[in-house]
Amino acid sequence: DGSDANTWMIGIEIAASNVTIGNLGVKSFADWGIRITSGTGTLVKNCEIHDNGWAEAGGGIHIENCSPDIRKNKIYKNYPAGIFIAGNGAEASPCIKKNDIHDNNIGISVNGIYSSGSAIPDIWNNLIYDTTSSMEYGIQVSGTTSGTASPIIYHNTIDKGLSDGIYLLNVLGTTTPDIKYNIITNFDAYGINNSGGSPTIEYNDVWNNTGGTCNNCSQGTHGISQDPLFSNYELQSGSLCIDAIPTDSTDPVTIDYAGYARPKNAGFDMGAYEFIADIAHDFSLPGGTGDATDYQMFTVPVSLESGSSLKQSMESALGTYDKGIWRVFAWDPGSSEYIEMDDPSFADLAVYPGRGFWVISTSTDTITFSGQPAPDGEYAEVPLFPGWNMVALPWPGTAIELDEIAVTDGLNTYFITSTSNTLTQQNVWDYTGEGTDNGYEQRTSGATLQPGTAYWIKALGTAELTMLVPKDNEGGYFTATSVRAAGRASKAAEDTEQPPPPPGLSVSFDSTSDGGTRVSGSGGCFIGTVTPME
Repeated sequence: DGSDANTWMIGIEIAASNVTIGNLGVKSFADWGIRITSGTGTLVKNCEIHDNGWAEAGGGIHIENCSPDIRKNKIYKNYPAGIFIAGNGAEASPCIKKNDIHDNNIGISVNGIYSSGSAIPDIWNNLIYDTTSSMEYGIQVSGTTSGTASPIIYHNTIDKGLSDGIYLLNVLGTTTPDIKYNIITNFDAYGINNSGGSPTIEYNDVWNNTGGTCNNCSQGTHGISQDPLFSNYELQSGSLCIDAIPTDSTDPVTIDYAGYARPKNAGFDMGAYEFIADIAHDFSLPGGTGDATDYQMFTVPVSLESGSSLKQSMESALGTYDKGIWRVFAWDPGSSEYIEMDDPSFADLAVYPGRGFWVISTSTDTITFSGQPAPDGEYAEVPLFPGWNMVALPWPGTAIELDEIAVTDGLNTYFITSTSNTLTQQNVWDYTGEGTDNGYEQRTSGATLQPGTAYWIKALGTAELTMLVPKDNEGGYFTATSVRAAGRASKAAEDTEQPPPPPGLSVSFDSTSDGGTRVSGSGGCFIGTVTPME
């Protein structure tokens, strides 16, 4: 935080190789939040970089004569530029991908400066937009004093601004951007404004820009100018941006902003998001008599709005929640307690692919859950909170080897079963209803996790973690390391062996005057004529 700093003008300056900056907030510096001027292998990921450049001399991230990877950051309210890329007598060819860039004076500025200076970034799958009437240009491209600016601008969604969506300026240099597969909407001047450049433009949706679609350039044979029909920049059914790019178009962007594989249907979609239709997932209740062995850990491999949506889906098939027939519980890591579906707090729970629940029922009805599947273009990220977590594979129909699943705290990444893993227990727990460990069995190295089933994992320490689940068992989705493992506290034996909490609520039941059945002990469930004792 550079607020009120008199001499500390740049938040972080990098002139070295193999530097990773992750999960940081960098704000309120008079010059640049982050400045990268040399080296290779630099990564800036999952950071919030905002309110930098208040002295009107800098901005969010400055990249000069090097090629870092800038990925999945939130970059906002920087002046004049969210990201500034300069080839200043040498080449700058960074990868700018999957960033949320908003309310900067210029979203991304690309500049080829001086003789032999070239700026050739890949600018893919970014959201660049304005909510505060502060952005002039979404992307500005300049070739000056014999420099070259040739960015690859693919699959971005660029929305709203006081001037142009993409502005090209060439002064004695070479400005040859490749502008394809984007959505550019709602600017006060032009969608694309060309002043002396030689762009390649094709397969864009440039719509509702006050000054016009393009100035001194053409949209190309396959450009359109139609309402993209997006909501929160995600395409909705009926959009002409869906399947607008043929599969033989040599489009190299095979994953979208959210992590879904492209293309999904007959073609690639314009913009940062690939259209993802809802899927239906059928879940059959386990049936039983209410014994502890009848509990089942399950998951819903689609995104639902909240716990209230989960309850609504189940009640549409089963009728009003009835503890005499079926009960559902979620584990709340914050309180280390169960929350039952009829508790008011259940309605606000986050329900996402990879979260687990308990169910017990005398019914075998089938319930259909509808929603978006988990992203399938890369590994899935499932949040883990300190203590016990109920987790599952995010996708239906795909079994994954436990040895391929990792955990990370943003700095260290370990495969769960690795002996170097100090972040979680080195195993997960599967419920069978039998044995002395509250009905659980450990699943360790060599085990395969099954879709549709939830498991327990314990996160050690006090930090929030992320479980990284690959989409298949081929490997190579992430690198597990032992960085800075030396000196960390080793896992205590009791952490490794301690089983998870028993299922359901710890209640006792007694016989009733009309012949009810006594069920006692932890995890009992009120089913049929069983009556709980207070």
